[in-house]
Amino acid sequence: MGAFWYYGVPVLIATFLMMLGAATIRRIGYLTQGEMLKARYSSWWF
Repeated sequence: MGAFWYYGVPVLIATFLMMLGAATIRRIGYLTQGEMLKARYSSWWF
């Protein structure tokens, strides 16, 4: 049980935080992959 708390719980917490962050990013319309690539590669200074 000790190894689970030492190794398993931080992994579960990190996974949950990544899922929460991904859901937050998906709600922002501009931060889609296509829009980010378009903004990056269609700049006037490129």
